[in-house]
Formats: sequence, structure tokens, C-alpha cells
Amino acid sequence: MRVYYDEIDGHLYPKLLIVPATTDQLKPTYQLDVPFERFHAEDFHEEFKGLTVTLGELMRVADHETSFSVHIPSVRRFLTQRYGSDQQIENIEHFVILIDDLEELLQVDVRKWIHND
Repeated sequence: MRVYYDEIDGHLYPKLLIVPATTDQLKPTYQLDVPFERFHAEDFHEEFKGLTVTLGELMRVADHETSFSVHIPSVRRFLTQRYGSDQQIENIEHFVILIDDLEELLQVDVRKWIHND
């Protein structure tokens, strides 16, 4: 897992969580593990194959405070509505998730696990 930070007045604030995209399962599950690798702005290059996953496509994992799933059927539905097809999901290498969305879903302060390196 990688974290993109906003830098404001010399301080780093976690903004995005970038996880490997797993699309061959209905609900791939991710565990917030430390340490996180820092993702830099230059890592968002034209070869970066990522898709932003919104709160509506995330699922809480029961009894696991730091785990979440991505609901792939919802992601496919979004792609179909937006682009007319979900075929491009096979090319996605990363899911990009707002830290704010993850905190709302999990109802925990995710930032306590994410330290500015």
C-alpha cells in the first residue's frame, strides 16, 4: 500500500491510499498495514493505470477495524454508466481511495497509522 501526501506549509497530510487492483474477485479485501510506502506526485504519470474508488464502492469488513473491501460489481457498474463498458477494468493496476472516504467507512482515524515519513 502506498500513500500520497498533500504538502501544506512544510507539513505532510495523507490524502490518497493507493492499493493494487484485484478485479478477479467480487470483493477483494485490503488490510491497512504499516509501514506505508510514500507515493510521490511524479508517480502519477501517463503509464499509471489507476481508478478512483469512491465511498459507494467500498465495503466495511465485519469485526476488522482496519480492513475494507472494494465491491467490484459496483466498480463495473460505474464504468459501464460512465464509459458504456466495463472492459477497461482489466487494465487497471491500482485503486485510488481518498483517506477521508476510508475514515468515514471504517469510522476510525486512519491517519494514526499513516505517519509522514
